Formats: sequence, C-alpha cells, structure tokens
Amino acid sequence: MNSDLGINIFKEKMNITLIGMPGVGKSSIGKHLAKILNFTFFDSDRIIEKNSKSSLQQIIDSYGADALLDLEKEIIVNLGNFDKHVLCPGGSVVYSAEAMLFLKSNSRVIFLDAGLEDIKARILDMAVRGIVGLKGDNFSELYTQRLPLYEKYADIRINLSANSNVEQNSQKIIKVIFPHS
Repeated sequence: MNSDLGINIFKEKMNITLIGMPGVGKSSIGKHLAKILNFTFFDSDRIIEKNSKSSLQQIIDSYGADALLDLEKEIIVNLGNFDKHVLCPGGSVVYSAEAMLFLKSNSRVIFLDAGLEDIKARILDMAVRGIVGLKGDNFSELYTQRLPLYEKYADIRINLSANSNVEQNSQKIIKVIFPHS
C-alpha cells in the first residue's frame, strides 16, 4: 500500500480509532497506519500532556484518576467534525460511555489485543506510565476489568502476535478494514 491509498479508496468519511491496554502498541501502530493511509494521527494522551504541561501520572497523582478521565472525555467529544484520522485515545477511554459513543459514531473502533504478558513486558515502568485504575501490581486485574469494555465498544478485534512488528500489525488492520484493496 502507498500513500495514494487515502486518495483512491476513501470516498466517504473515514476515521479509525485504536483502543486497547497501555503498552499494546496503539500509538506506534497508529502513527504508522496514519502514514500509510495518508491520515492525520491524533493521540489524546499527548494532547492532554501538552495542554496540562504535566505527565499523565502527575495528573493522576495531583488531581486523581477522575480528573484524567474527564480531560480525556472532553478532548474526545470536542473533536467536532473530522475526517481521515487515526485516533489513539488512552486505554482508559472505555470508562467513558459518552466518549466511546462519540468515537463509534465517527470512526471504526479497533480493539488491539495481545497476550497479557506481552503487553506487560512492553511497559518499562508502570509506576510512571499514568495508567488509570492501576493500583500496585494489579495489571492483570486491570486487563480483566477492561476487556469486556474493549469488546463492547470494538467494531473489530485484532489479535497482535508477540513477534509481529508495527508494519505487520498495520497491514493486518488495513486488510481487515479494506478487504478488497
């Protein structure tokens, strides 16, 4: 696929939202996918950090997880009319029905999943990552809690293998969304 794909295929409004646990690769895959499709990449975590001049963990530590969830929801529902975007909200976006209904009505929602141990291995330091709902070392419990929400809101679920790379995962998504391209 080349960058002309965005011009040739998309006659209707098209956006893609990637959801999943922190560490699954949403941002890395999202950036690559946006480049391939000639879409705009949007990462709500980076917008929150830029606007607040604080890390996600600093927001949680100073104001609580609910404050971070509120910021995330506000950014998402105020996106307005957008087209040809790959959106990567934080993994906790599924806690906001309002944000998820907005995303579902404006994009194809893809749940990126990988084995729990693979996801955990990708996160270098959970204590500073800014993960809503993570208390101590209960990442497995958090995954179990969020899994039904990811499944509820997803239009498509993509299982990522431990040995796949960003390019392979992006191509997997493109093949599922555009099976005849």
